[in-house]
Amino acid sequence: MLRSNPTTLFLAAGLLCAAVVVTYGTIRLMPARTPAPAPVVEALPPDPGIAAVIAKRMIQRGEVISQADLDFIRITGPLPPTALTSADAVVGKVAVADIMPFQLVLTSLMSADPARAGIASLVPTGYRAIELRTTDEVAVGNFVHAGDHVDVELVLPDAVLPNTSDARRGSTAEGRTLLQNVVVLAVGEQLGAVPEAAANQKHEPPRGVTLALKPEQVSQLTLARSLGSLFLTLRNPSDVEDVMVDPVRLAGLRGAAAQGGEPAKRAIELITGGQTRTIYSQTPGAQP
Repeated sequence: MLRSNPTTLFLAAGLLCAAVVVTYGTIRLMPARTPAPAPVVEALPPDPGIAAVIAKRMIQRGEVISQADLDFIRITGPLPPTALTSADAVVGKVAVADIMPFQLVLTSLMSADPARAGIASLVPTGYRAIELRTTDEVAVGNFVHAGDHVDVELVLPDAVLPNTSDARRGSTAEGRTLLQNVVVLAVGEQLGAVPEAAANQKHEPPRGVTLALKPEQVSQLTLARSLGSLFLTLRNPSDVEDVMVDPVRLAGLRGAAAQGGEPAKRAIELITGGQTRTIYSQTPGAQP
């Protein structure tokens, strides 16, 4: 067994201590390593969506849309191409179809032209629409347009009136104002104003004028047109007063003689035996 040299052991211990000191110093002198920061991931805000206009209640065809009829809903993702996002683009327009509650308001469901909603939506409450077949003579030379106000004139022939004529009065035919201040809803197939592009084009005369009448007026018109001839007279838009007009008969057109007044006479110069005198005779056809 070898015996250890104390000197050798001492040197080895010293070397070991020196190595430890050097290693520790080296570590202390080395710059500290800062760990690399983790990448920052920013959280995206939630998509608020797009505010689209919807109906708050059922809007019936022909109704004028108001602000109170509308609401908004936020939709994520693309909207339909005809969907609207501004109430200003809707208020005041007319629904051309029924719009259900919470339904998106589309441009195809409304219009600035009330006629687009159809003629039924133009009929005032309590009135009825009825068409009167016309010619350009009946329809004031084809100058009647939708929205105008007209009077309806009726001419009744002898055949439908009591036969109270005599030789002086002749025919019992009469003309009378049947209806006054009637609203024209449509002329032919044109419900609204004539488009400007088509205003100067030549059109065929309309064969019908659609009027808005009260139920009792409908009965009067339907009976009258089965008995006589109807004509329209056009009113000024500001003239809305009804006028009392008496029926006109042929006797009234022929003047006082036809109403039983003094018959007209003509002078006849009579020469007898050299004497001349003037006598008067009734006109031919007059009755004594």
